[in-house]
Amino acid sequence: MIDENEMIKKHEEQLFMTKNQMLARIDVLKKQISGAMDHYRIIAHSCREKIEREEILQNEMLMDLKERVDKLNDMCTDINNQADDMIVTLNTYNAGKSDALYMITACSVDFIVRFFQQIYTTIISITKVY
Repeated sequence: MIDENEMIKKHEEQLFMTKNQMLARIDVLKKQISGAMDHYRIIAHSCREKIEREEILQNEMLMDLKERVDKLNDMCTDINNQADDMIVTLNTYNAGKSDALYMITACSVDFIVRFFQQIYTTIISITKVY
């Protein structure tokens, strides 16, 4: 009976030591997990700041591009108005007397208008991508 009590006591001591070792390991793991979470929080915060800065930069670039497109649109509108004025002026001339001048001017105006319309169309398609 004494041997049996000693064996039970030893077994309880071993269980107690095993329990303490397990608790110590759990504490170490908790500290490691906490440290890893802090590290990943710092990384996530840094990434969020970088993303916000990049979004601000892209918005500024987009606004700049929109301003340029608006200016180009205004230029194209002015050119179209000038071309319309030139066409009206040329139509008042007698085509028989100044046929060559009329043809050269009309072709030049038409070429310029189409050229700027193509530039405008290209820029509009670029801005739709952004």
